[in-house]
Amino acid sequence: MYHILFIDDDDMLLESAWRFFKGINYQMDKAANAKEGLKRMQSRSYDCIILDLKLPDLDGYEVLRQMRLHTSTPIIILSNYTEVDRRIQGLRMGADDYVCKPFSFDELLLRIQLRIQDSRKRTAVVLNYGELIIDTGTQKVTYQGNTIFFNRTEFEILSLLASQPGRIYTYEQIYDAVWKEPLNESRHTLQARVAEVRIKLLTLTGLQYIITVRGKGYLFTAEPQKCRNTA
Repeated sequence: MYHILFIDDDDMLLESAWRFFKGINYQMDKAANAKEGLKRMQSRSYDCIILDLKLPDLDGYEVLRQMRLHTSTPIIILSNYTEVDRRIQGLRMGADDYVCKPFSFDELLLRIQLRIQDSRKRTAVVLNYGELIIDTGTQKVTYQGNTIFFNRTEFEILSLLASQPGRIYTYEQIYDAVWKEPLNESRHTLQARVAEVRIKLLTLTGLQYIITVRGKGYLFTAEPQKCRNTA
């Protein structure tokens, strides 16, 4: 599930965008001014930020400049300004894309997806643990050359845990990193997804890569033991 931040002072546009993204299972946070947008950006990680240039409290280019001091998250400028000079300025200041109003949500969605893919390719790494290979760029996992198929949520859980073998990731840390929101009172969703990842790995490899640390969370081990118990 992707989590985006949409900064625009048009309440009707924000509401329409929220309904659109909710309909495709995206999470969207809204900000009606620069101050609120910067505060949200600094308090949480996003997959993509949509930034309108014409905000009531601060020039959009200045907001872009401040954001680039703190994050490499893809930023797409949304603006009524159609002049080429304006677009070039935004791109030179670090925006990943520039969309002129009026626009279609389908086009914006495609641009968001492409920018997120580009961002992940730039930061992609290949995690190699013996015969288990995790490629974060292609989101592909193989063992002895055989592919293990994971959905996006499962892969993000696995790649997070495997990024630092032996580190205990708490329930809260995993949920925040994968679902991009604080953990609610129930851990059932998280526990069910981790169990699915563990079972898929165990089914093909016969090894227990993911260890439960009771009362705390989970860790990935680079020295897995043979185990038939998936509980």
